[in-house]
Amino acid sequence: MSEAGKLDGFWLLVTNHTEKDGKSFKVSPESAIDPYREKVVIESAFRDIKSYRKTKRAARKDWQEGYTCA
Repeated sequence: MSEAGKLDGFWLLVTNHTEKDGKSFKVSPESAIDPYREKVVIESAFRDIKSYRKTKRAARKDWQEGYTCA
């Protein structure tokens, strides 16, 4: 097995949340990880939508660059 293959399925989250409440951190590992898990679900849904709809890139100065349905 390759060295990279040994780490498949694992990822590291580095955060700057250092505030403690006694001996434990104020931000639990679960609450730090949850937004990233939700982000994956949302990105997957957008990918599915884009695969079924004809899309084109759109950019406006007052918006973030993104996609619109044609």
